[in-house]
Amino acid sequence: MSIGTAALTLITMMTATSRQLRRSERRWKFALDGAGDGVWDWNPKTDRAIFSQRWNEILGYADGEFPETGAAVFKAIHPQDVKSVTKGVRQYMREGGDSSYTADFRMRTKSGDWKWVAARGKIVARDAQGNPVRIIGTHTDISDRKLAEEQMRIAASAFESQQGMMITDEQKRILQVNHAFIKMSGYSEAEILGRTPRMFKSGRHDGVFYKEMWETISQNGYWHGEIWDKRKNGDIFPKWLSITAVANSDGKVTHYVGVHTDITERKNAEQKIESLAFFDQLTGLPNRTLLLDRLKQLIAVSMRNSQYSAMLMIDLDHFKNLNDTLGHDKGDIFLAQVARRLEDCTRAIDTVARLGGDEFIIILPELSPDKKRAADPAEKVTEKILEALNQDYKLDGNSHHSSASIGVCLFGTESITTEDLMKQADLAMYKSKSAGRNAISFYDPEMQSSVLKRTALEKDLRNAIEQQQFTLQYQPQVDINGRITGAEALLRWLCPGRGAVSPRKFIPLAEETRLIIPVGEWVLETACAQLAVWAKRADMSHLKIAINVSPIQFAKADFVEQVLSTVKNTGIKPDRLKLELTESHLLHNIEDIISKMQVLGDAGISFSLDDFGTGYSSLSYLKRLPLWQLKIDKSFVRDILTEPNDAEIAKTIVALANSLGLEVIAEGVETDSQQASLAKLGCYHYQGYLLSRSLPIKEFDAWCHEWSGNKMVKQESAQQLLI
Repeated sequence: MSIGTAALTLITMMTATSRQLRRSERRWKFALDGAGDGVWDWNPKTDRAIFSQRWNEILGYADGEFPETGAAVFKAIHPQDVKSVTKGVRQYMREGGDSSYTADFRMRTKSGDWKWVAARGKIVARDAQGNPVRIIGTHTDISDRKLAEEQMRIAASAFESQQGMMITDEQKRILQVNHAFIKMSGYSEAEILGRTPRMFKSGRHDGVFYKEMWETISQNGYWHGEIWDKRKNGDIFPKWLSITAVANSDGKVTHYVGVHTDITERKNAEQKIESLAFFDQLTGLPNRTLLLDRLKQLIAVSMRNSQYSAMLMIDLDHFKNLNDTLGHDKGDIFLAQVARRLEDCTRAIDTVARLGGDEFIIILPELSPDKKRAADPAEKVTEKILEALNQDYKLDGNSHHSSASIGVCLFGTESITTEDLMKQADLAMYKSKSAGRNAISFYDPEMQSSVLKRTALEKDLRNAIEQQQFTLQYQPQVDINGRITGAEALLRWLCPGRGAVSPRKFIPLAEETRLIIPVGEWVLETACAQLAVWAKRADMSHLKIAINVSPIQFAKADFVEQVLSTVKNTGIKPDRLKLELTESHLLHNIEDIISKMQVLGDAGISFSLDDFGTGYSSLSYLKRLPLWQLKIDKSFVRDILTEPNDAEIAKTIVALANSLGLEVIAEGVETDSQQASLAKLGCYHYQGYLLSRSLPIKEFDAWCHEWSGNKMVKQESAQQLLI
């Protein structure tokens, strides 16, 4: 058979060859705009779609001009294509599994013309019922390719094809190649003709591969598949190869015709879509999806081999401050550097992943069959990581120091889900945060018990708010002359299932869960309502009530309006309400605090700085605050007679208050001697067990009626003590 006959035979093969190529494209191409492909991201459940600038450009639209719905895409598909496309998409979403979807079809452009596009996509997320909620993929403008295929069908010679063509004799000596093949291989025609295809072998396939390939050709007269070849410059690249045996009228093979398609671009695209689906784009580390897959496999392997492995959960301390001060671009640089340091501290077999934000996970596989021996290398690696993360970072000329809180969890001999394992590591990490950050904590089963107890307490706390299980008790405040000046309202919780719950136990939880906001609102309303009752009694209308205000409550934008509204609605005199703030209020957003205090102060409401001396108070801020009173903390009062430092602190507080024109009150006064010592220092207002414990309202009313004031060291006696 002549070369011309072989070429003519090749023409009849082209349609089948192209069809085989289309069927071979089982995996996806996902190229970026710069590579010429348009990117799309579709939620079939909501029909919401996002299209890249290049996607719009393919159809002649400006960026964002095309309607961002899946329905709009189907509407733009050619009437002859839309039915098959719709059917294919539905079938893929129903049966696709881990496979990918491909389709070629025509779409109407903005100008009304039709363009051929190759759609490729992959399901990357499903909801709890298994329905797709995210498919990502690309549209490639293949109008030119379709035109070329049409020309190939019409052309007299298959060698005008954009695909590489090779014709050999029955001995597999190369007789002819087309320009596309020459360009693909890098060899000249003269260097190729007369030789065999062995010259292109990459070394990636063994003898068995080629033996089976030629056996298939011998039996079926045809073979197609993926193969790796080598260019003249030594580059190894993937191609899709179709080989057809051409026989004469006697059935004897006279030639072999090969159609070669370079699929390097497709392979690169597969890697890109895998990267998008399974790797964090900022750091290049495995993302949550890939991490959980590896973790699930490791749990099974560790149990099968009775080996302990370790999970490290890493949270970067105060990362938000970096974003707020230097900007998110520097934050991204910082996260990338953290990723490199984590990789430097681990082995090749370990997994370093980014969960998102400032959280990272490291998996240390199969450390030891003994739990203690497994803990030792895990601890050493964690200490190495902590030290590495404590080194300064250079962020485009900015120096930044950071630390991390790390939780470590061992697993391997008992069945556990990935979700529970993540929870355990998270608990250990938060233990490190609670310990002051920049620390390492191993998970302890008692942590889980503690969390369960905390969860139960939070549930009861929410019920307490709904069912109004709280009460206020009142602890008297008295001056040196024995005159009752008011009371501090103290929150109490009598839980039906727990009994009396200590404020030290439930108030921190209320702060953490922000339930302190509705609780604080109830305290404000209840205290003001009580002041309204006292206002009707001549013997109690002068009393003030002091209530504690949480920093979270005070930071609310509508806090001032809420207080003023409550005062107005209850009809009380504003100067009867005293709000107690702690020094922790002064650590954040001081200007907002001062502004709110001034508005409330102008309305007549007074402020007391509680627990004064136990925290950090800037005198420059203190003199700007519209305070009415400083409160000496009970920790200084308790040992005022035996600890000279405590007595000196109390004296300094009194002197500071006098210089600022503020009243001073001491809490926790339990003995006559303490009261006398405070009076000697110049403190003339008191609160504590010397006077009374906190009392329910009826008992408080009775106490006020019975109070004589005889327990107090009078001002005259105090002056004698000063002499």
